[in-house]
Amino acid sequence: MKAFEAGLDESTLEDGTHTLAFGLNVPKALGDFLVLRGVRESGGTAIAVTDDAILDELRQLAATEGTWICPEGAACLAAVRQLREDGWIREHERVVVLNTGAGLKYPETVSVDVPAWGSRRTPCNPCICCGDICSQRSMMAATFRSSVGRRKGGCYA
Repeated sequence: MKAFEAGLDESTLEDGTHTLAFGLNVPKALGDFLVLRGVRESGGTAIAVTDDAILDELRQLAATEGTWICPEGAACLAAVRQLREDGWIREHERVVVLNTGAGLKYPETVSVDVPAWGSRRTPCNPCICCGDICSQRSMMAATFRSSVGRRKGGCYA
C-alpha cells in the first residue's frame, strides 16, 4: 500500500510489521511490481485497514450471517466499506469480495464472539424447503443436508 501511495514500481522491505490477518503481512512480496502495475493500469487503488476494522467485520458477519470468515477476507470487506464511505466505490457499482478461508483456521489469532450452535433461536430467512422461519441452526443444517432429501413435513430442521 505504501509503495502504491508513493508511486513506486515495487515495494521496499519492511521489518517489524504485524497484523492479525497474517496472510496479508508480507514484508516484501515476490510479484509486487506486477500487482502495482495491475492496480494502476486498471484504475484501481490500494488502502490499509486496521485490525480493529477487521475484527468489526468478523463480529458483524458472525452476528448477522452466522459465518466466521478468515481475517484476510474480513480485511477485504473492511476495505470495501471504507472505500464506499469515502465515495471511491459509488452506490450503483458492484463489487466482488473474495474470502479465501474460514475463521476456524485462526483459533489463537482471532478472538471474537461467534454465536454458538443452538445457543438461541434467532429468526432468519424463510426455510429453503418449506418457507417457514427457522433458526439459523436449522437453516445451516438444511443447507448442509440439502442432498439428503426432505424430512416428513417438508422441512430439514
